[in-house]
Amino acid sequence: MSRIATSSKASPKRAAVQMGLCVGIGVAVFFAVRSGIWYEGLAPGFLAGAMFAAVMSWFAKRQASQLTLQRPDFSNEKVILEGPANHFTGTAGAGGYLFLTNTRLLFLSHREKVQNHELSIPLDEIESVDAGKTLGMINNSLVLKRNTELTERFVVHEHERWRDAILAAKANLRP
Repeated sequence: MSRIATSSKASPKRAAVQMGLCVGIGVAVFFAVRSGIWYEGLAPGFLAGAMFAAVMSWFAKRQASQLTLQRPDFSNEKVILEGPANHFTGTAGAGGYLFLTNTRLLFLSHREKVQNHELSIPLDEIESVDAGKTLGMINNSLVLKRNTELTERFVVHEHERWRDAILAAKANLRP
């Protein structure tokens, strides 16, 4: 098994610098307004922004190292789609990685989390797939109804793409 990291496409260092810049500007404005002299905020703003960026960069690197998992051996399957996901059982959610193959949907949670689990759903067990909303507002939910009377809910990026890929994979199953 190889290792995969569940990180986004955005660079954590770039995001840390952007957040540090925002914090720095905010602190600079605060101290400039407080003192009434515009340049009085430059040093505290620069210092606060640099410290915030450094801490956020360290934190992002630490989190990325914890959010790795062993990639399963898919030698007999074709991986169609994969990406980070959260699987909800009731109100509890577990972060992890979701794989769609030509035969099943596989969720692997991060090993370090309390809600650590693995879920493998054969495609022929899925009755329906709907793209939905989390909290009735955010378009990122995937709801699967299984022929075992169970309903599985995932939060994924590009939920409609996942829905379409699952339906297409089900259609390609041979009877």
